[in-house]
Amino acid sequence: MNCPKNLRNGPCGGVRDNGHCEVKPEMKCVWVQAWEGSQHMAKGGAILDVQKPVDNRLKGHSSWLKVVRDKTEPAPAPAKKPAAKPATDKLLAEKPLGEKPPVAPSAP
Repeated sequence: MNCPKNLRNGPCGGVRDNGHCEVKPEMKCVWVQAWEGSQHMAKGGAILDVQKPVDNRLKGHSSWLKVVRDKTEPAPAPAKKPAAKPATDKLLAEKPLGEKPPVAPSAP
């Protein structure tokens, strides 16, 4: 991706009339180029698929390593069930309406 703004789902609102970038006026907008190129491709409509936003926390890390690891490492274990609620919540839930819940003793 060569967009100076790191946009992944189309051009910003600053594309100039000549199709150039607002940030780097000497550079043609990468999204204008991508759109033009997609018109000549068999599956060019895929350009309309929405992509996840860029995760800037991963800047400087290898995307190829992630792809390889995702394909070779076992899937993560399923999430654990949430811990049981404390007994006091259960007692409070079982009290008939109108009764006040027990009050915790105050510190001396």
